[in-house]
Amino acid sequence: MVDAELMTVRGSSDPGMTRHALRSGYRRLHPGVWVKRDEELTASVRAQAAWKWAPAGAILAGYSAAAIHGAKYLPSTAKAELIVTERLRPPTGVTVRRRTVSPVDVHVISGMRVTSPVRTAFDLCRDLDESRAVEAVDALYQATTLTRATLLDYCHNASRVHGYRGVRGVVELTNEGAESIWETRTRLFMVRSGLPCPDTQLVIYDGLGNWIGRFDLGYKMWKVVVEYDGDQHFEYEQRQRDVERWNALSGAGWRLIRVKARQLTQQPELLLGHIRRALRDAGASI
Repeated sequence: MVDAELMTVRGSSDPGMTRHALRSGYRRLHPGVWVKRDEELTASVRAQAAWKWAPAGAILAGYSAAAIHGAKYLPSTAKAELIVTERLRPPTGVTVRRRTVSPVDVHVISGMRVTSPVRTAFDLCRDLDESRAVEAVDALYQATTLTRATLLDYCHNASRVHGYRGVRGVVELTNEGAESIWETRTRLFMVRSGLPCPDTQLVIYDGLGNWIGRFDLGYKMWKVVVEYDGDQHFEYEQRQRDVERWNALSGAGWRLIRVKARQLTQQPELLLGHIRRALRDAGASI
């Protein structure tokens, strides 16, 4: 979202605001760039602040570009990122990289120059560790029209670019169907644990053709669903709908494994055992 309330102050004073008013209502992020005190410092806000500081010709990249493209679930504490053509020392909270970017890989959003979705995804895959890269690219898929096929084609054509090694393997782990960071983490946990790669966003009907619902992850072949149970599922109305879906799912012969964050972070072996048992009971040879 590109709507942060930022104040740019050049020189010793700003004609539209006294220094006292500025310091009482805003906080300084970068030299000459202030943000309203009650503004949450999201990845998007950090990106916009970095852009206001940036020298001419700079391009927002990495997490910053992903945020401006509308990607969700990005870490709010990550540094803003810029691609520049000159050597300079960035302020705290900003990373600068000297890279070549093709004009076709530069988009303009709300007056800011940002790397295109496909270039953004490529850079995320070569600059971040595997898990964070997959999470960010999954979010970028949801926010833009980028597809994994397009990203894989881009990787093939960029095989001589510095940092390319290993990028394709990271891209292979991404998935356009992940609608939250915890869905991505659940899928990665399953794949890294040696389970077959699950289908995503399964639309399931009962034997009469009645729509039951759409589920995060699962295996059509064995009629096993794995669904991350987020905090929104504790809301009363949502919980009632969930119970109806789960009952209908069971009635149609499907097995359901519900996943909570605590299981992924503190009880992974127990969770893995539940999923393996459900698959074996359904006839899978694992």
